[in-house]
Amino acid sequence: MFVRQTIARGHTYLQIVQSYRENGKPRQKVVCSLGRMDALQATGQMDDLVASLAKYATKQTWLDLRKDLSIERVYRLGAAHVVCRMMERLGLSAMFDAYSTQLEPPFHAKLNHRSTGN
Repeated sequence: MFVRQTIARGHTYLQIVQSYRENGKPRQKVVCSLGRMDALQATGQMDDLVASLAKYATKQTWLDLRKDLSIERVYRLGAAHVVCRMMERLGLSAMFDAYSTQLEPPFHAKLNHRSTGN
């Protein structure tokens, strides 16, 4: 069995489908229609269904990354490392940190533009 996505009337629906052979030819039978994917995700029913099914899995182990994973250290590599080091040396990191504490969501920055006389 597997989950199949179908699109109808502009919406994506999920179905549980069983594959079988009839007279030597492959066939598929819809066992259950789960409903619209966007509604299942928005209500959290998709996560609940996956968690419920995971209890019965014997060949795979499921991890809840929110509970089973912690980040102890972050490494910056390549271009990200170079940009971060340049920002630190120029004092931009401290400036952005200080400025970001003053912002209200959605973080619109108002810059003061100075006009230069000719």
